[in-house]
Amino acid sequence: MRADRLFMGWLALLASGALPAQSVAQARTTPPTRAETAWVVPRLADGRPDLQGTWENNSATPLERPRELAGTPRLSDMQLEQMKRKAAAMFGAEADAVFGDGLYLALLDDSRPRQLGATGTYSANWLPNRYFEHRTSLIESPADGRLPAITPEAAQNRARRRRCTALAACRI
Repeated sequence: MRADRLFMGWLALLASGALPAQSVAQARTTPPTRAETAWVVPRLADGRPDLQGTWENNSATPLERPRELAGTPRLSDMQLEQMKRKAAAMFGAEADAVFGDGLYLALLDDSRPRQLGATGTYSANWLPNRYFEHRTSLIESPADGRLPAITPEAAQNRARRRRCTALAACRI
């Protein structure tokens, strides 16, 4: 009962104009400030960034820059159009599916896809359309577009992991 009277009191104040109803309405139409919309990286319980979710990679751009394009971080508009036309001609819906960097590398040397073998009845029809971009590698730093060599410490850790026979025995 008390809540009903309280609500009716607020409603009466709003209707009488005693409460600044217009400023409330204006506040809703005013765009939020940058500080109010600042995005915060979601974190896991241990503090690391939470990268869970649905990721899509329909880019035809290879992870590392192919040696054929060494020193060429970006394709020109004309080169990009040539790649798109060549891809449409070589990899139609009935062509074998091509995965990973195989599509881009095959376009560079006009060959059949570089993969482990024919996919049989798994045609490109089942793959999403790939998009082409001016970058010649997804890696932009270092400037050569290639993965840097592993550090000596990482090489030791890798060798130690390979020697492990049971997960419990690994102390890396």
